[in-house]
Amino acid sequence: PGICTLRHPPASADVHQTQVLEVARTFGCPRAAADVAKDRSGHAFDPELVSAFLGLSEDGDFWLDLEQDSVKHTVLSMKPPSRFDQLTEAQIDTVCEVIADFTDVSAQHTWNHSLAVAGTAEGIARQIGLGAR
Repeated sequence: PGICTLRHPPASADVHQTQVLEVARTFGCPRAAADVAKDRSGHAFDPELVSAFLGLSEDGDFWLDLEQDSVKHTVLSMKPPSRFDQLTEAQIDTVCEVIADFTDVSAQHTWNHSLAVAGTAEGIARQIGLGAR
């Protein structure tokens, strides 16, 4: 396993890698996502996942295919029904806070990261005139 799987559960590492690469692609370009993957391979990203990602992303339609509504619908239709589908917005916020807290305590370098990000997001929202919901 990659080094990142020693600090976080494998599924958590997979989700983290996917999120980082999507952000790199969204704010940069597909090449930026590939560069981030290569740069972090072996220390922050599982090298096997990076290799799989790089192979798939060489297909020119890789990102385009993922952006199609049909892909989103197909993936969501695979999800089995759950009692969590009926959570209120407040309950979802609580679940997100618990997940963030768990992630933050799983490694020293992420301690209180989620709280800092939330504070930054609130500050940005105030600066651009968004009020509390």
